[in-house]
Amino acid sequence: MKWPSFFYTMEREVPIPRTKVWELLSNTDHLDRVIGLFPISFEPARMTAQGTIVRSIAAKVAGWIPLRWEERPFEWTKYREYLSVREYSGSVMRKFEGGILLEDGNSTLPDGERSTQIRIYARFTPAGPLGLLAIPLVGKRSIVRTFKFVERYEKASPAQGADYLPQRRNEFPVNKRELERAADELAARFGSEKLGSGKTGSSKLLDKLQEHLVTRGDEEVLNMRPYVLADRWGEGRDESVRLFLHAAAVGMLNLSWNLICPNCRVPKVSADSMRAVSSAFHCDFCGINYNARLDNYVELRFSVHSQIRKAESNTFCIGSPSMAPHIFEQRRVEAGETRPIALPGRSGNWRIRVLKRNHLLALPGVEHVDGANVSASSTPREYKVTYHGDSWLPTRLEGLRAGDVLQVTNASDKEILIALEAEQWDDAIVTAAKVTVMPEFRRMFSSEVLAPGEQVGIDNISLLFSDLLGSTQFYEQVGDAFAYGQVRKHFDFMRYWIEQSGGSIVKTIGDAVMAVFETPEQSLRAALGIQRHVGGFNAGLPQGQEIVVKIGLHHGPAIAVTSNEVLDYFGRTVNMAARIQNESAGGDIVLSEECVQREEVARLLVSEGIELTHESVRLKGIDGDVRIVRAIVRRIAAEHRESDRSA
Repeated sequence: MKWPSFFYTMEREVPIPRTKVWELLSNTDHLDRVIGLFPISFEPARMTAQGTIVRSIAAKVAGWIPLRWEERPFEWTKYREYLSVREYSGSVMRKFEGGILLEDGNSTLPDGERSTQIRIYARFTPAGPLGLLAIPLVGKRSIVRTFKFVERYEKASPAQGADYLPQRRNEFPVNKRELERAADELAARFGSEKLGSGKTGSSKLLDKLQEHLVTRGDEEVLNMRPYVLADRWGEGRDESVRLFLHAAAVGMLNLSWNLICPNCRVPKVSADSMRAVSSAFHCDFCGINYNARLDNYVELRFSVHSQIRKAESNTFCIGSPSMAPHIFEQRRVEAGETRPIALPGRSGNWRIRVLKRNHLLALPGVEHVDGANVSASSTPREYKVTYHGDSWLPTRLEGLRAGDVLQVTNASDKEILIALEAEQWDDAIVTAAKVTVMPEFRRMFSSEVLAPGEQVGIDNISLLFSDLLGSTQFYEQVGDAFAYGQVRKHFDFMRYWIEQSGGSIVKTIGDAVMAVFETPEQSLRAALGIQRHVGGFNAGLPQGQEIVVKIGLHHGPAIAVTSNEVLDYFGRTVNMAARIQNESAGGDIVLSEECVQREEVARLLVSEGIELTHESVRLKGIDGDVRIVRAIVRRIAAEHRESDRSA
């Protein structure tokens, strides 16, 4: 017997900008928690014979009534609408279709933005008499609770801040004694000198972390992303990462390494230790194997320690649009169907990807058009693109403008799901490449290394190699004991200036130092500090006993491995950096031309008034001529040398 469907809809205008309403309602995992829905379990996504992507999901209503369904991925246009479709098995429900539609409201808000007209709708199709009775009773409840969720945000006091997100309760149970112990130890370790901003800086940041652990839902205190929270709190990103590292060291947080799929950009595997990180992983949704890269696909996240708070790692919605913020529009296109896709109103490199099949249509250099200067020729244009089952025609479109419309035709014999997404990665990722060069990390988590024999690539790393000029003669002149003591002190001097610029010493080899940085400009700042202040280190020494430092800088791809129980780096970039250091005459800085071509490095050299000479040299073991740049550094005035020596 065919049972009638029930359709429910509610509308309301709210004094909240559309972007914020989208932020609230597109996070459906959090929304479903707060409005009282139930946790789910799910299986890997699969594709039906018709090409439809589905995921089998199970739940228990009221904790004991089993419910199973197959769910299609959400369809959405960012800041405007989303749609969810479920096909149920069992005697209660047969099908659910529901979503939201957001439009600008009629009111202008104090900040000049428009209010938002929200429409929430749902269609329920029962599978039998039980569903016929239950749906009218419960069908509207989720919609009503969703509007109450928005009302709670609307009525929140300004003191709760712009990052306020309605929760199930005002506070969550924590072990306050253990939290206070960890906070006291953290405050002592992470004092005002760590931030360089006085007590108001460090204590304010620590207070925000404590408040977060007490007032945020379980999913928000698990897998925390320091950059995201720093932006939400209005605090510095690097300071927040350091705080989280110290918090993990005192037992307030745990750290984990998340392996991110390069296609869907969703974490696929989580490891509690870097030793469990493997170079090869598989994404079940995209159906691809990929190699982990420390600066792209390995992200450091943090979770509250179970001694502080027992947070449950439940999932309430697996298809939340908020999980893929890089996707502007995601749509299903049936076989033979044509659907319009409008390009977003911002510039950048975009692409259309066929989910599960991973075929790409490149849309590079989409240009934003200023609405005040749009002429008749600047109105949105239409382009026809066709998917043929294994490729796009054309494979690339250039010269596009924001607002142009792509008429997408699916010429294959199966349904496809397409995503219009930004090529640029989320800059809120704390990558393994970044954190493993931080001195705090290497000191506090020296055991966090790759498993023996494991090799993980890194696309960009910056290296500083140094050595002492004439060290053999120095030992002969002053004797082994004195020379050895000076070399050990010189290592402390080098470490100070390297860490001041955010880098770390990887190892020392005889009198030489190998240091690693996230960016070339950091390595250059460290080198400038060393060469300008080495006179202070030498202050008071007899003539002929001063040290002269040789420095070489290079950056590029490398391989990260564990060597002598520390995270080390190997490859051509490392060899080049060591050979470039050999070209130093002492007292100067030799950079590869690749370093100098970096905009930030070039700007720093100009601002510091550094004299440069360009040379072409042959490096031992390196094929062909290599272009290097020699920077002549003026040392600081003599009156500052004593303070430099103490540094």
